[in-house]
Formats: sequence, C-alpha cells, structure tokens
Amino acid sequence: IDYSVAGRGNTSRSLERNAELQLRLDKRSYATGDEIAISIRAPYTGAGLITIERDKVYTQQWFKADSTNSVQHIRVPAGLEGNAYVNVQFVRDMGSAEVYMSPLSYGVVPFSINLDARRMALKVEGPAKIEPGQTLDIKVNADRPGRAVVYAVDEGILQVARYQTPDPLGFFFQKRALEVGTSQILDLILPEFSRLLSGAAPGGDTEGALANHLNPFKRKHQPPVAWWSGLVDLPAGETVLHYQVPDSFNGKLHLFAVAVDSDSVGVSEASTDVRGPIVITPNVPAFVAPGDVFNVSAGVFSNLDAAADVKFEVQTSNGLVVQGDKGSTLSLQPRKEGTAEFKIKVGDTLGSADLRFVAVLPDGKRIQVAETTSIRPLSEHRVALSLGRFDSASKELKPTRELFSQLRDVQLGVAASPLVWANGLKHYLDDYGYACTEQLVSKAMPALIWGGNAPEAEQAFGSAVRMLRQRQNQAGGFGLWAANPDVAPYASLYATDFLIEAKERGLPVPEDLLVRSNAYLTDLANGPSEGLSELRNRAYASYLLSRQGILVSGALSDIRERYESYFKDSWQNDLGAAYLAASYKLLKQDRQADSLFRKIPWRSLVDKWDSDGLYYDPLVHDAEHLHLLARHFPELMDDVPAALLDKLGKRLNEQRYNSLSAALLLRALDNYGQRAQSDMTLKATAWLGDKQQQLLEMAGQPPRAAVPGATQKLLMEKSDGPAAFYMLSEAGFDKGAKLKPINNGLEIIHEYLDLKGEPVSKVAVGDEFLVRLRLRATDRDQVQQVAVVDLLPGGVEPVYNLPPEPEDASTEESEGEESEYVEADNQEEQSWQAPIGETELSNWQPEYVDVRDDRVVLYGTALRDVGTFVYRVRATNAGTFNTPPAYAEGMYETTLQGRGKVGQLEITKP
Repeated sequence: IDYSVAGRGNTSRSLERNAELQLRLDKRSYATGDEIAISIRAPYTGAGLITIERDKVYTQQWFKADSTNSVQHIRVPAGLEGNAYVNVQFVRDMGSAEVYMSPLSYGVVPFSINLDARRMALKVEGPAKIEPGQTLDIKVNADRPGRAVVYAVDEGILQVARYQTPDPLGFFFQKRALEVGTSQILDLILPEFSRLLSGAAPGGDTEGALANHLNPFKRKHQPPVAWWSGLVDLPAGETVLHYQVPDSFNGKLHLFAVAVDSDSVGVSEASTDVRGPIVITPNVPAFVAPGDVFNVSAGVFSNLDAAADVKFEVQTSNGLVVQGDKGSTLSLQPRKEGTAEFKIKVGDTLGSADLRFVAVLPDGKRIQVAETTSIRPLSEHRVALSLGRFDSASKELKPTRELFSQLRDVQLGVAASPLVWANGLKHYLDDYGYACTEQLVSKAMPALIWGGNAPEAEQAFGSAVRMLRQRQNQAGGFGLWAANPDVAPYASLYATDFLIEAKERGLPVPEDLLVRSNAYLTDLANGPSEGLSELRNRAYASYLLSRQGILVSGALSDIRERYESYFKDSWQNDLGAAYLAASYKLLKQDRQADSLFRKIPWRSLVDKWDSDGLYYDPLVHDAEHLHLLARHFPELMDDVPAALLDKLGKRLNEQRYNSLSAALLLRALDNYGQRAQSDMTLKATAWLGDKQQQLLEMAGQPPRAAVPGATQKLLMEKSDGPAAFYMLSEAGFDKGAKLKPINNGLEIIHEYLDLKGEPVSKVAVGDEFLVRLRLRATDRDQVQQVAVVDLLPGGVEPVYNLPPEPEDASTEESEGEESEYVEADNQEEQSWQAPIGETELSNWQPEYVDVRDDRVVLYGTALRDVGTFVYRVRATNAGTFNTPPAYAEGMYETTLQGRGKVGQLEITKP
C-alpha cells in the first residue's frame, strides 16, 4: 500500500532513502569576494567537498559535519562573472549507523554574480511634452566617456512588436550550463562490519520510496516614426541630440540609449508625449485611377482648452483636382472632434500624389499633415517588341501603342548584328512580372550574360540564388513555387543550367546548391523515361553533367537506344539530339557529334508552329540549337541559313516569345551575334508632330536610343552593305481609351456581387462584397500556366482568409500514429492555403495566389468549361471609381490573351 504523510510526520524519509543533499544559499546573487553561506541538510554525518564550478572548478573548500544539518561557507573567487554553481559532495562517516544507503550524497545549486561593476551610469531624458513638427532635444548623461546609440520609436510600434528594453549584459552574460564532469568511486565504500551486523533485524516489510519529486503605423503611406542616431561618441557628462518630429505624428515617443566602453555597458529609457493643439487624421485611399472621383475626409480633434473656429483646407499636387470648395471653417469644442470632407477628381498624371491638410488656429498658427495616394492606371504594365531586319537603304516603323508618359520606356536599336534584338528581350525580361522558378531564372539571365561584375548584376544573381535555395528540395530538384516533392523536371534542369553558366562566368555559385542539383540530374539522366519530352529532359541532364566533366556514358547510350527504338523516324529532329551531339563533343567523340548535329533542323524555317508542352516550341528549339552550335560547333557557324534570322524575327513580331524563349534566345544571340559585325553606317530619325525631326543618338552595346513621346514614325537608314537589324521596344501602361476587350484564346470577366450573390454597382463604406472571376479557354480544351491579373479599383481592399487553427497536439497523440515524423516539405504543401478566396463559391482552384497592395495575381490552368474564382473585398473610401478590366494570358503561349471591360463602382458614405 502506497501512502504519504501530510503535516507532522517523518518528513526526512525520502531524503534518507535517496541519500541526497538539500542545499540552500543565503542569497541568490553575490559579488566577487563575497562569502556564500550554504545550509546543508544531509542524511547522515560525515565530511565533504564544496566547489564553485561552471566550465571548470574555480575554488574548493573541505568541511566536516558532526550533525545532519550544518551551515558551511565558501568565498566567490575574483574574475568570475555571470553565473556559477555550488557543488557539494558529501561522504558518510565511517562510524555512521546509516549503513543501508549510498555512502556518497551530493547536490548542486546555481547562483548569479552581481554585474554592477559592468554597468555604466547612463540616463536619457526628453521633455515631458512637445508638439508635432518641433525639434525633440534628447539629453544623454554618462558617468564616463564611451560610444552610444540613441533612438526614439513610436510607442505603438513597440507594443505591436512586443519590443523589450535592450539588456546587453543579460545577452553577454547569459546563464551558462554546468560543464564540469565529476568522476568518483566513493559510493563503493563499505561500512564498518560491526555497524552492518548491528543493523540487521528479522522480518518486517520494506516500504517504497515516495517520489514527490498594434496598427503601429498611423497610415499605410506614412513612414513609421523611428529615429536612430547611429553610433556616436559620448563624453562624460551631458550630451544633447536633436530629432525633428514629423508634422503628422501625435502620440508617445519611447526614448532609448545604449552606451558602451571597454569595461561596461549602460542602458536607459524615457518617454515624451507628442501632442499638438489639434490632431488631424486624414482618410485617403491607398490608390486611385485616372478619372476616379473620391471623397477624402479628415478628422480634426481639439486639444485646446476653449472652443475655437479653425480654418481648414486641403492642397493637392499635380494629378489631383479639388471639386468644390477647398476650405471650410470648423467650430471645435475642447476635447471634441470635427470632420472636414472634400471631393477630389483624379487626372492623367501617374505616380505618387500628395494631399496636404492645413488647419489655421485663431492665433494664426498653422498645423499641417501630408498624405499620399498612388495614381495607378487601369491597365497592367506590358512590353511589346517590333523587330526584324531590312536590306533596303531605309525602313519606316511606327509605334504601336499609346502610353502614359510616366514610366514610359520606348527604345529603338539599329545595328549590323542581330545582337541588337537582345536589347528588346532584355527589356522584356527586366519588366517581367510573374514568379515561377523558370521565370525568375529567366529574369536573371540578362544580368548573367551582360552584367559582368556590376553591382546590379551581382544583386540579380544573388536574388536568383536565394530563390533557388528556397525552392530546392532534399533530392536536389526545384519546385515551381516552393521546395516540395512535386518537382518540375524542366525547371530543375534550366535552373542548374543557369548555375553552371554563372560558375563558368566566374560568379560565386554555392557549392552545396550545385552538388544537390547534380545529384538530381544524375538520377534524372539515368532514370526511366516515357515519351519524347522525357527523353529530351534526360538528354539535357546528361549534357549538363558532361559540361561539368561528370561521366555519363551509360546514360547517353541508353537515351540514344531508346530514341532509335521508339522514335526512329523523328528523334533526330528533336532538341534532345542536339544535347546528345554536344555531349559527344565534350567526350571528344567528334565524328559522332558532328554527324548527328548536322542533321538537326531549324524549326523556325517551317511556318507551322508546333509545340510540345510548355517548355518546347520552335523558338526554344532554335535558340538552344544556335547556342549549342556557337559553343561547341563554331566551325559550323557558316552553315546557319540566311533565312533563319528573318524567321526568328517574324516569330518575335508575332509576340510568340515567352520568358524562357526570350532568355534562351538572348544567350544564343550573345554567342552568335558577335560574328555579324561590320563597318556599316546607320542612323535613325524620329518624326514628331508638325513635321519636326529629331536624330536619335545610338549609344551602348548593343546600340539603342530613347524614342520621344510625340513620335509618329521612325525612319532608319543604312549605307550599302549587308542587312541591318532593328528592334523597337515599347514598355509602359496603355491609356484607358486603348483598353478594349480582348478574346484571343482566353475569355475572362469579373463581376461585383453582394454577399447574397446578387450583382451590385453600389456599396457603402465598410461593406464587404464579392469579386467573381470567370475564366475559360475558347479554342482548346485547356491552357496550362495561365496568369490572371485582377487590378482592384480605388477605395477597395482585399479581405484575407484567417489562417487555419493549429491541430491540437494531444489529439494527434491520442490517435496512436505509428510515427511522428512528417516530411517538412510535404507538410508545408498540405498546410498551404490561398490567402484569399471563397472556396464554397468557387469551382476553379488556382495553383498559386499572390495578393499585392492593389491587385490579385492568380496562376492556374484554364479549361474550356468556365472556371469561377470568388474572393472577398471591403469598401474603404467613398467615391466613384473606374474598375480595371481583369486580364489573363498564357505565360508560355503569350498570344493567348483575354481582357474584360472597364466598369464603374460607386461607394457611398455609410
């Protein structure tokens, strides 16, 4: 029968049975040189050793105890800081009658060491109250010279961030574990034999032992109020630092100072209230579009002691026009708030627009607060290329788009080499907005090819490497959107190709990243395959390994055998044959390599556009064909058909390029284009309005020139000689008049619905309502890798889904699973949920959803049947807003496009 005694009883029984010591110190913290008093309660009498330890034994003291309760002493040695441990080893007296328990007992207790000697006397002070816009004088007093950092932060930010006052001493003197090991044989000591005999007794039961053993920002467009002094030299005595408090800030500023010298650290904090006579709180939409008319309001709270009439007005920058009165007079009572409202119309000037709210008090004092809004067009940003070559003495070209002047970037390049086309492809990739693994690698390709060691190129390469690290799984492959078991084989091959190219160009490629990639390539090259595309991927993997000197002879033999067995009549037309030929060339099998490579056709010479999946079309084929020829078969450069460049230019003019073919063609042109240089004289002229002409000065390599905004046509001229090549790149935002609906293989519309599913064109501020997107493919059963861009109207913000509740760990344990291990990648994939979307109202599930400040971007597959995606938004500002059309395009078949209609949404005051 197990039992325990509460109250008066044998309270020392468990102590005796376990032969343990009970230790208690007279204090928790000591200074060096202090004497520690240790109360020791032992199960028997005897002698012992007291040590102070941490990473080693710092001091020791022997003692003898004639009773089971005693107080012993040991002194804290000099030079010990932070924390340490008192360790007591106690051995039973040979004459003790307690012979049936271990002869050795021990105990350990921690203590801390006072750090006052390391603390610098430091004090930071600020005025109790100041007004917005005034200069805050921060006084710092130190008892000795040192270096300091002083900063002031909005109290709201600190609360939301749960910021704690810095504790550098606590960091540098963190509690350290006891690292001393103790070896002993004292518990083997036998008691005196006579004592053992006297302790013997017949019968009796042995009783068991009882073991009781915040929104921190005022506005999304207002910068956070946080000031940082940087590292400053601090003399002994008082130092004054100054900070200009923003006009718009009202609240509490928390002041911090951290100072250090060679032996000590000091920390101090204080606070200052920033409160003006009145507080202005504007409500401005985050973004608007040309033609919008919106209401802007400003709350005006009075901190004055008496009633006052305050004159209030709003001032706007270019792009915004106040409709009606720009000012009014508010009669404010003490500690009460008034409201001023204005109606603003948006013009055609894009960019950041300022609104300044100005209040004039009866004594003439002016108080003002500035806010900004983004004027953003109704269209998405696009790049359109027009390029080709001409043999005649001149060539006329007209711009194809009417663009807003802001962020307009139109360039013309003319040269004797097709390398000038690469300018346009680079322009297209630089402005590319989608974000799967292949697309981000392609976006970094221009910097890799042309950037050299420029800081921008190194930054682009570094961003690509960080992205690849995040998306590489344990097997070495890469996912399209994240590191998960669902690897994208071609994207993995292409990413590794990028890393190899970077390494060959002298960039610092992380070795572990490339080693894991090569492991995946090895598995792919030697693995099974089904169909022509998988054989092509195996050939690509074998080529990339061969390029690094990794032997893949067995894989090459198997790939060729399968090509000849299953695709006897067509395999030599495939890009995989080019990869095999390049691999043979690297293995010095020149005769076999040359024979095979000469048979590979140029697919752009055939008018038929024939693609095989997302990553293989005539442009991709010919770009890689040209790249492999220039790299491994330069002796065959003269065999390139003269008509090839015309056909490539035609494909590009048809807008059939995508991120992959643009990047591969750019690399191929870099290798091939250098051979076509000549001494041809070229010039280009822009014809402006009123028959004015402007000669365009070409600069850079390849040469290019900016095209003026008023250009009506371009005239390019050359001297006698071979053909010249040109490229017109038009990047920017189309004006609203050009935003007509598009239905080229894709159809998309969006509608606004109330929460009951009924169409609406008018909602109230604060209301939540639905956006319904409908997408379908019109000329085929499905279109893969479609990007949908749905721009939000002004005065509207998306409503995010709440994250799922974490599963109860106890519930999981109670289910009795055989293994607790879950692969991290798979777990992440299973737990990912779209940040927005009403699943019960949607029958189309995007593969990925990217919610940005003014738009929603979705990626997925469009089917012939209509797919519906519904998400929730909230009205935030009153006004009449133009609703941008939803836009969809095939990311790898860019000729497939769909765009809806421009509409209008009215948001009323509640």
